[in-house]
Amino acid sequence: MTPPTEQRRTRVAEEASRVAGGVRTVGEALARLLQPAAHRLGLVGADIVPLIVLLVCAVVLFVGLTGGAEVYEGVRERGDLARFDEPVLDWAVSHRSGGLDSAITAFTHLGGPVYFPIILVLLLAVFTWLRRTASPFLVLALGLGSALAFTAAGKDITARSRPPRALAVPPYESSPSFPSGHTVTATVTAVLVAYLVFLAARSRRVRTVAVVLCSLWALLMGLSRVFLGHHWLTDVMAGWCLGLAWGALVIVVNTARLLLRTRHRRLDDAGDTPVAG
Repeated sequence: MTPPTEQRRTRVAEEASRVAGGVRTVGEALARLLQPAAHRLGLVGADIVPLIVLLVCAVVLFVGLTGGAEVYEGVRERGDLARFDEPVLDWAVSHRSGGLDSAITAFTHLGGPVYFPIILVLLLAVFTWLRRTASPFLVLALGLGSALAFTAAGKDITARSRPPRALAVPPYESSPSFPSGHTVTATVTAVLVAYLVFLAARSRRVRTVAVVLCSLWALLMGLSRVFLGHHWLTDVMAGWCLGLAWGALVIVVNTARLLLRTRHRRLDDAGDTPVAG
């Protein structure tokens, strides 16, 4: 008779095999779907992978923008989503303590105007050294610079008030509340750093760890803003959606640039460089 432990291991292995098989099937289906487009672009073999990245990021971009629009509509119309703002804040207030407040405040400062630029410079230095190219600087600078610009514009357009100061943990903030700037920048950074790790690393374990850590960074940064009473929950939800969408858009632009560069290099090698008419 097979021991229970061995049976559990067998079931886990079978489930993992089914999941892996499903992932391979989806990947193969996407590759077949994109093969004609790759052929027309003069791309072959592994070049289909960037096309899959483009397709996935296009879906994420659509979902993020749609989600952000839905949250904004709910806030403007005081719909179902906005009704959760006050109960969630009340729950956060009831669970605060001196030590926890200090720890979460220290964490949220990492995404603020003092410490975040330092973190960004360190990330740029690491990726530039690993890739031996300025591409990481362009990706992060484009992503975060534009994210800060549209976040500021969104705050001015919505002009939403922050939660009452009586329910917030100092230091207080006075800028408009929607969307959460900390959450937008944290999410864009998480998406782009995970993307750059995928480009630089070949180890599946390194890539997995990067995705987990980046996801936690964006998730916890947003939740910390709600816990401290600096933002409503819907401010943070909009920040997650818009951050995902903007990060996906930057990846689409960079991947398209890489594909065009690859195509032109192939044409140059074949002595068939197109002539501008």
